[in-house]
Amino acid sequence: MLAHEIDGHVLRYLNSQHQENQLFRSPLPFYIKTEEGIASFLGDYCSVNGAITLKHHALKYLAGILAETSSFREVYTFLMDSGFTPDLAFQRTFRLKRGLMDTSQPGCFTKEALYYEGMIEVKTFIDKGGDLRKLFAAKICLDDVGLMPLLKQVLIPKRLQTYLLQTRTT
Repeated sequence: MLAHEIDGHVLRYLNSQHQENQLFRSPLPFYIKTEEGIASFLGDYCSVNGAITLKHHALKYLAGILAETSSFREVYTFLMDSGFTPDLAFQRTFRLKRGLMDTSQPGCFTKEALYYEGMIEVKTFIDKGGDLRKLFAAKICLDDVGLMPLLKQVLIPKRLQTYLLQTRTT
């Protein structure tokens, strides 16, 4: 949770407050997918429980695809069969089906997909050596990273730096 919330969301906000241009101090349009992708990447690849959360994110994504054509019960059963506890399967299914008047019908709250899709895009950006100083400079989407001015000092999560050292030296 610390990796996701503090390292992902809070650090980008704090960095953005040091931007000279007022425009970059507030979230730019379409930043949510990248924002949640960074936070999810940090939680899944850079934290102690990362392996299990990565598996859960992938299963939630698949459950979302299933929810588009299936009922609450079918999605819940899929998650249970995939190893989720009854409480966690219910919670995740509830998040996917929230807002639907009749959860026995097909349909899905698709914001949940942003977390996993964003994480994959952020991982690709990082693996290709993308500029983390610009990525963490403000609440922007990946498409706008090239527009970001470099700050003199950018806070980048220690756990991300450790991850990069481990993956680039092996």
